Formats: sequence, C-alpha cells, structure tokens
Amino acid sequence: MKRPFLVLFCLCLLGEPVTAKTTTEYQTWLAAGARVPLLKNTDLDVIALQKSNTTITDIYQVYPKVSLSYRVHRYLRLETGTRYAFEFDEGERDRRLRFFQDIGTGSPALWLFKVGYRFRFQQTHEENEDKWTPKLRNKLSLSASVSPYFKPGIYYEHFLDLSETQENMSADYRLGLSIGSRITRAHRLKLKLFQNTELNGDDDKERVLSLSYHHYF
Repeated sequence: MKRPFLVLFCLCLLGEPVTAKTTTEYQTWLAAGARVPLLKNTDLDVIALQKSNTTITDIYQVYPKVSLSYRVHRYLRLETGTRYAFEFDEGERDRRLRFFQDIGTGSPALWLFKVGYRFRFQQTHEENEDKWTPKLRNKLSLSASVSPYFKPGIYYEHFLDLSETQENMSADYRLGLSIGSRITRAHRLKLKLFQNTELNGDDDKERVLSLSYHHYF
C-alpha cells in the first residue's frame, strides 16, 4: 500500500531538470495545537508552528494561528482564521500577518480511499511592505484509511498570486506525502514530507519534513 505513494513522490522530485540558478533548502516544521468545540458543528483551533532549517540556526520562524471552522455538511467544511509570522533569517527580522478563508470538501469512502479538495483565499501583509498580497490556493488530496493508526496520503497544492500579471500568476506548487495517525479520540499525529517549488522565479525548492500534533477536546 505504501509503495505506490513513495514511488510517485520520488519520481516527481527527481524528474525535474535542475539549472545552475536553482537552490534547494531543507527545512523542518514542528506544530502543536488544540481543537475546542464551541457550538454544534463549530470548532475553534489554536496552533503554534515552528519552521527552521535542518540545523535550526540561520532560518527560524514561528507561526501562531487561530481559526474558526463550521461543518455545513458531512462533506463540506468552512473555515476562517488568521496567522502571525515571526521570521529570523541570518540576523534579519521580519513579521507578517495573514487572513485566510477555506472551503473544504471530501468524497465518501471509495473502498479504502478518500478524495479531498480545499480552496483557500488568503491575504498577507509583510512588515516592510505597504500592500497586502492576495493568493488563491487549490489543494487536491488522496488518502487511504488502512487503519486508525496509519492513513497514508498524497497531495498537490497550487498557489496563484493575484498581485502578479496573468502570465506570472502561478507562484508555487507543493507536492507531498502524508501519514496521519489517530492514537486515541483526543490525540492525533500527522507526518508530512513535501517539496515546494517556485514557478515564477528561478524554480527554487524547499524540501520539508513536517510533524504536527493536535489535541481534540
């Protein structure tokens, strides 16, 4: 079951031409959060995400995030929230504020498999910029419910920068593998390995290992 996901992901990583100007960064992302039910079908999520390079020295970022979600239907979920970023890059400091709105949907179970889709509109303001940067993000995922403790998946996400001209609007894409685990009803873990590739620049890449924990009250 795991082999098709790994083979497809490795082919995508290795199958792209590399130019002299292309750079590849390796990062680790660690996150912890909690979900609290407020009303019927309405949840509050509070998450803290820490990003760094593999040596945790030159690049260091902290992202606290708060969001409110509402389940309209079993297969339809709406979410809105905000995220603040503290970034330290080789002695330079930057801060960013982001607002986002999501529409997420998923298919009924098709044997072991489920297909999911998420549409996000976000606006980000950087400390040293005078304007907001709007982006659209489309994410398509496929997961397999092998067991509550092991749910592998693969996903693709495409970023559109609405502040750019039409020919440069495609900003990035993200391709990754994920493994979700429901340890108990209250404790969830998710491991992700993905690559983020720049599209309207030098095709720079970020390869990320991400581990997140979520507590459900």
